[in-house]
Amino acid sequence: MKTQLAKSMVEILERKENYVGLKVDFAPFGFSAKVYRLPSKYGIDHGCISKFFFWETTDSDDEQDIASYNRNWDLLPKTDRDQEMVKNAIDFINSLSLFSDEA
Repeated sequence: MKTQLAKSMVEILERKENYVGLKVDFAPFGFSAKVYRLPSKYGIDHGCISKFFFWETTDSDDEQDIASYNRNWDLLPKTDRDQEMVKNAIDFINSLSLFSDEA
């Protein structure tokens, strides 16, 4: 990912006691996720991310899905570039302190 992701780019879509829904846009890419407070067997790598969608917006403003996870991988990234971007996005999400009792 050429764009350096920053917490200021995170838009919180929904906040509940046990999960947070978030979205990050960094044209022409974007991703959204549902992140739970505690890890789960349904999360990516048994972690806290239970839903994850990564897309690229085309020149015609259409969204092309790159990766999709909804308790399991529905769509895996196909190219090395896409695999790296998805890995970086997941690492970024996992680095965030999304709950008020986290540092």
